[in-house]
Amino acid sequence: MAKGGMGDLGNLMKQAGYQTAMFGKYHMGGHFYLKDRPGHFALNEEDYQKIDFSQSFGMGPRGLGFDYSFMLLSGIQDEPYAYFENDKLVGDPGRLGVVRNSGTTGFGMPYWKTSAVGPIMTGKVLDFLGRHLDENRQAEIQRPFFVYYCSQAIHSPIAPASAVLGTPVRGQTFDKVGGFISKMAFWNRDNSEDYSGAYQIYAQPVGESTRVYIKYADGTDCEPDAAEHMLQVLSERMG
Repeated sequence: MAKGGMGDLGNLMKQAGYQTAMFGKYHMGGHFYLKDRPGHFALNEEDYQKIDFSQSFGMGPRGLGFDYSFMLLSGIQDEPYAYFENDKLVGDPGRLGVVRNSGTTGFGMPYWKTSAVGPIMTGKVLDFLGRHLDENRQAEIQRPFFVYYCSQAIHSPIAPASAVLGTPVRGQTFDKVGGFISKMAFWNRDNSEDYSGAYQIYAQPVGESTRVYIKYADGTDCEPDAAEHMLQVLSERMG
């Protein structure tokens, strides 16, 4: 968004002859219409049950000069856990409900999987570029493109793509934080719940046994299923 008297970036690039697209985390607007009051925006957009997701939301990328958009309205760290393409929800609004998001739950679509966001976003960018090049070839022109990609990857929950799971991260370190060893623990299986994310893990010898404490990165207690899964991961990695 630009200050008064200044043009929006998308509109400026479009006026300059560029084909424009926006991808990734939006988190700068988006006004939704109410189901029971057509033409009126919701004042409390966290009350998702009252929102008409069959309509395009207001103040979206399409209204700011972007020819195409594929967005996460609150990134991967907050609801709604769903994709929005050209300012409209991807999927049937009737399937919206409570979904799991790497240790937390929130409102979203059943297709949501945090570890899949990066590959899906990258694929959408490549699809856009492919269409753009094809259009240029067919029209025998060299129209430029402008892509704004606001990556969600810097935010938690940390959930890498399945293709890189198990790959050591260069320069990874162990740091003592409040008596815990803080380490990013990446693990996921296609046939199980998605427990990838950041954990604090502390192992304490007790006689001939070892007591293991597991918490989420923010210090809150793990759900029993997540803790059990992480114990299995540790056992497998430690042999």
